[in-house]
Amino acid sequence: VPTAEVNHRIISFDDVTNVDEVNLSADQVVDVYTAGGVCLRRRVNADGATDGLSKGLYIVGNRKVAVTE
Repeated sequence: VPTAEVNHRIISFDDVTNVDEVNLSADQVVDVYTAGGVCLRRRVNADGATDGLSKGLYIVGNRKVAVTE
């Protein structure tokens, strides 16, 4: 009996921080990814990286961020 292959990505969110507590310099350029690994924005300034995003978990410049508002 053939078995189905499963492709998945596991991302740990043990230390999720609130977007207001992210310590990235304003002039730092970052990429923004969803928790599932989909790139949403490339090379944006860190100070506005999550502006306009829906509530949820994101990866911003290699940091885990929870957008709560």
